[in-house]
Amino acid sequence: MSKKEDFRKLSIDAQTSMRKVALKLVKRGEKQSSVADVIGVSRQTISEWVSKNRRGDKYVISGKPRGRKTGEHRIINDEQATEIQNYINNTKPERHNIKSALWSRKSINALIKKYYGFFLSLSTIGEYLRRWGYTAQRPKKLAYEQQPARVQHWLDQEYPAIVKQATSEKAEIHWCDEVGIKPECQALQSYSLKGKTPVVTNRSKRFSINMVSTVANNGKLRFMLYEETLRQDVFIEFLRRLVKYSKSKIFLILDNLRVHHSKKVQSWVKKHKNKISLFFLPPYAPQYNPDEYLNNDLKRNVNRKHIPLTKPELQSNLRSYLKTLQNKPQHIQKFFEAEDVKYAA
Repeated sequence: MSKKEDFRKLSIDAQTSMRKVALKLVKRGEKQSSVADVIGVSRQTISEWVSKNRRGDKYVISGKPRGRKTGEHRIINDEQATEIQNYINNTKPERHNIKSALWSRKSINALIKKYYGFFLSLSTIGEYLRRWGYTAQRPKKLAYEQQPARVQHWLDQEYPAIVKQATSEKAEIHWCDEVGIKPECQALQSYSLKGKTPVVTNRSKRFSINMVSTVANNGKLRFMLYEETLRQDVFIEFLRRLVKYSKSKIFLILDNLRVHHSKKVQSWVKKHKNKISLFFLPPYAPQYNPDEYLNNDLKRNVNRKHIPLTKPELQSNLRSYLKTLQNKPQHIQKFFEAEDVKYAA
């Protein structure tokens, strides 16, 4: 090595190897000055290595570990870290008078300033969060009006009772919902040159097709398209078709839309009680309805191949995709694998 300072630029393994060589040469009787020239360090460095070796220093060969020790010189101490994580896990920003709906790096920084009196860079906040095991996630949307106790009662008592009754009456449980489909595709993507965003042309005239449907955990899918609003007569027509083509009694679980509770609908169901019974989800709890996952699937995929320019084209896309799904019961069954609806599988 030609320059003494070059030694510090070597890798840790190379430095370890050179220290071993230096100590062997000295032990063999070579002068420390000569060894220093060979290794590329000062004579004083060789002398220090020899002295450490005689004292049994464990780092004389490997060198002391580089960098700071875990936790050394951190701005947030262990006690503060525990408190911050507890706040993130068990409270929301608004409880601390922080104007943010969720815990972001910015709102966590505001929390640190409020309780500990200092700010950190957002990158540093991100590093702490990563170290603590946190990741950025898309939040689950819950209705403000949802009642957790009511939902838990549904999961623990009401739905198991429905299953037991369905088994007793040899009925088939179906989940019902309504959705409006527009001439767009939420999952649409296209390749394009970097910096040039592809453009999809939409008609200025708005139109949509409405649908009421049911899914069952055995993979069955039933649907009816309609253009008007879901009036009582429209819903009753769907119920009539549903029971007409079913070999078993239907236990229909649906949300609390007003039309579902209307006197006319209830009267029709009462007249056909040997063929169908209605059950209602807890208020403001759509995520516990497996049919919601069909709606999401439709919005992503109905218009994936062709963006319709007219209502008949949209209707054709929708009907074609739904009939394809009816021939794929395993696809429908996958909706029941989602975390919030596993209880219905």
